[in-house]
Amino acid sequence: MDEVALRAVPFFRNLPSSTLGALVERLRPERRQAGSVLFRRGEAGDTMYIVESGQLEALTDVNQEPLASLGPGSFLGEIALLLDQPRSATVRVTADTQLWALSRADLEGLLAEHPVIGTELSRELSRRLVATSRRVTPAPPIQCVAILGEGAVALARMLHDAELSLVHIVVLPGAAALPVVPEGVTQVSAEGAGPDEVRALARGHAGGSRRLLLLLPQRPSPVSAAALAVSEYVVVFGACPDWVSRGRAQHRVLHCDGSAASLERTSRWIRGRAIGLALSSGGNKTVAHIGVLRVLREMGVAIDAVAGTSGGALAAAAVACGMAEAEMMERLRALARGLQFHRLDFNLVPRTAISKGVRIHRLLDAFVDGRTFAQTQIPMWLVATDLATGEEVVLDSGPLAHAMRASMSMPVFFNPWRHDGRMLIDGAVVNPLPASVLREAGIRFVVGSNVAGQDFVVDASTGSRLPNLLQIVSRIIGAMERELLKAQVPLVDVLVRPRVLTTNSLDFSRVTEFIAEGERAARSELAGVLPAAAAVAPTV
Repeated sequence: MDEVALRAVPFFRNLPSSTLGALVERLRPERRQAGSVLFRRGEAGDTMYIVESGQLEALTDVNQEPLASLGPGSFLGEIALLLDQPRSATVRVTADTQLWALSRADLEGLLAEHPVIGTELSRELSRRLVATSRRVTPAPPIQCVAILGEGAVALARMLHDAELSLVHIVVLPGAAALPVVPEGVTQVSAEGAGPDEVRALARGHAGGSRRLLLLLPQRPSPVSAAALAVSEYVVVFGACPDWVSRGRAQHRVLHCDGSAASLERTSRWIRGRAIGLALSSGGNKTVAHIGVLRVLREMGVAIDAVAGTSGGALAAAAVACGMAEAEMMERLRALARGLQFHRLDFNLVPRTAISKGVRIHRLLDAFVDGRTFAQTQIPMWLVATDLATGEEVVLDSGPLAHAMRASMSMPVFFNPWRHDGRMLIDGAVVNPLPASVLREAGIRFVVGSNVAGQDFVVDASTGSRLPNLLQIVSRIIGAMERELLKAQVPLVDVLVRPRVLTTNSLDFSRVTEFIAEGERAARSELAGVLPAAAAVAPTV
């Protein structure tokens, strides 16, 4: 492993070259086969590891559900070394893995010679503590899912077949009884039950089922309110009435059209096997996301939810709307033509920004055919920044074009965008890689495509001239992104990092080159982790 490879690991990125050189001299290679155990919980720890390729998973015990997935760029085992404590988890190899090992003696020597490593370790441990606190909490022993509309039997059958575990459908008062139920699914009548009985079912069911599907009546009632309150998800077949969605986060209401693909996706959400895709900011560099999407589709990895920031909002919307690559490319080219500098709607008196951005909003609306969040095929979230408070704003309702325009409001260049009574600017200011948004939505496996925080190329043709205003703003945002990414990268299970260099955030003349780099990076960084991803979420 050389210095360039080490800098791809977020923890090592800020270390000086002399420190990285000393580290390279002390690392020793190790290769582990799929199915082996790297170390077990309770063992003494005398080595930490850096993952070069492959995939591992951390567990409390070899027979327990994984706590986390560890791919290229991850490092592990450092806690036992620093605290002189036994291993806190078992780590199992899920795909053939190439590691670089660092012994306790070598780490102590490095800390003595290069104390900056200790500083970075402290920062990394703090980031991990924050990341752990933001991850989803473990599911309760009994999972309740409220169902509205016809489709409960098909969903119950799919859940049973996926896990070979018993599923109970509880027919609440006012809901229609089921004519036929398949093997492995039991219908439970709750005739005459009240809210207290529903809450008691959620606490413990005598039938031994780990999952209860609560069949809702078509009209609101105290019983249906109790069922909604104890349910982790609400699955709606058909239109969703206000009384079901009111007061609930949109990601907890799963829309299912009854098709096999939709039922599979809903099943993965319920079973905690959904895959989320986080698409970073990065101006024109975000075109590389299309190459990453191409590889994911070729590998058969189904994306169940997507989140995007700034330029990543464009690819996120295309994924959520189910666009094929050819359609996405055609629409992107049309959008790129409209983003040419001479076609922008400039402010005659640029009080807040150079461009009004109204014309871009129209182009974005055309890109998504005027769709709203409610019309996407999978859940989607976009990130913007509240100009007044500096807070992160997660957008998940209303017209897609409004949210996309708000998320892409680059300071100085585009006017802030008013959305739901707030003035919003570029989401890269607060969260360039929205992995945290997916985690908070309940996604347990996150794939990230990140082109944010990369340096801009100095155009040699400009000689010693100062950069223009757009270049200056882009570089300022890039510096901010690099710092903010430190809190998001630990929340990503598999990170693809295309290396894209550009001089201008709005220059779309190299689309083919950028997509090719996204594809190259994805093939390189996803190849060793596909078995783990496929185990987390079956393809459709």
